[in-house]
Amino acid sequence: MSFNAHRPARITLDNGLTLIHQHRPHTGVVAIDVWVKAGAIYESDAWCGMAHFLEHMIFKGSERVQPGMFDQAVESHGGAANAGTGYDYAHYHMVMAQQHFADTLPYLADILVHATIPESSFESERQVVFEELRQCWDNPDYVAFQQLGEQLYPTHGYQRPILGTPETLAALSPETMRQFHRAFYQPDNMTIVVVGDLDQATTVDLIHQHFSDFAAPTAVITPPPQTAQAIVKHQHQDIHLSQIEESRLILSWLMPGWRTEVTQALHQGYCCDMLSVILASGRSSRLIQELLETQGLVYDLDANFSLQRDAGLFSITAWLPETKLATVESILHDHLGTIAETPVSEVELARAQRFLSNEAAFSTELPEPMAGIYGYYDMVGDLSAAWKYPDRINAISAAAIQQVAQTYLGFDQSLTTMVHTSD
Repeated sequence: MSFNAHRPARITLDNGLTLIHQHRPHTGVVAIDVWVKAGAIYESDAWCGMAHFLEHMIFKGSERVQPGMFDQAVESHGGAANAGTGYDYAHYHMVMAQQHFADTLPYLADILVHATIPESSFESERQVVFEELRQCWDNPDYVAFQQLGEQLYPTHGYQRPILGTPETLAALSPETMRQFHRAFYQPDNMTIVVVGDLDQATTVDLIHQHFSDFAAPTAVITPPPQTAQAIVKHQHQDIHLSQIEESRLILSWLMPGWRTEVTQALHQGYCCDMLSVILASGRSSRLIQELLETQGLVYDLDANFSLQRDAGLFSITAWLPETKLATVESILHDHLGTIAETPVSEVELARAQRFLSNEAAFSTELPEPMAGIYGYYDMVGDLSAAWKYPDRINAISAAAIQQVAQTYLGFDQSLTTMVHTSD
């Protein structure tokens, strides 16, 4: 199925809930992805880790759906379910054979809308989150990412860890979590995406039936929206981790988020997606060719762009010997400078467009990933970007990439993070 076939319908229900539906007949399955604007960015400092901990507690059930009943309902019908929490959102997704979807949906709806957050399982689940946090802090890439965030966003919520800290997690209570849940898990704060072998009329009826009985919202104090401050002078930080065998080098640049201006932020994001491929995707990419294939200065290398509400982040990460950190940093900045001075070639442009278009096409083959794509872009504020992505990528010019590099990716606008293998 192509990106432009059978575009989804976007429907606002009477209670303010947004439903996105795409009928894909003959697939035999239905995927649902529930997106809630209730990520870590909506926490106060004292509630750091609340959104992610709540994700765990949602699966502890409701008055009608006791612990374990949701998992049993999903697994007994051969389905799968999972969830995730980011800075801007939390989302809960499930995929199920079409003939079992109507029987299983009430379980998912009830734990989301009527989560009881029982005290009987709160402490044991807190210990699960503590263990997850401990495992993350044993991961050098996680440690580097957290310290990078603290440096990039000193006054913004993106600098707080999504998992929380031992101190904030220890202070959370079932009652404060219920307040957070009642404040944010409301219909006008929720988007439900359904993709698969279920017609629109049936889908609307099921969602209206099971996502209508919301409790009255509670008022909580949340940080006001703010824009992450751009870097205006080059910054450098060193992290020393004795337990690692490979050093890490991360160069980071901030860009506008989607809350400021969606169309502009998406356009800049497309340019950065293209730049990621040109620099570090495939053996013919510039950095892989020079640093890995020719000079052997790095073990591996990656370039990435992520777009969030209040900031976009372009980064290049290299895994390399300790002795090569300064050399590779200089080469990376030289490459960014070259792109700012000289447009990329038509061959590079075409390769990146082909690579990203193919990647996007593969992601649309199954209902479940497509539901996630629709949910993300609707949260960003431009649902049509989900199916216009290939066309927009193919419209990006070398001059547009050069302009983004000149505007945002200079040396003075960068943060260098070096993760050293020893003290």
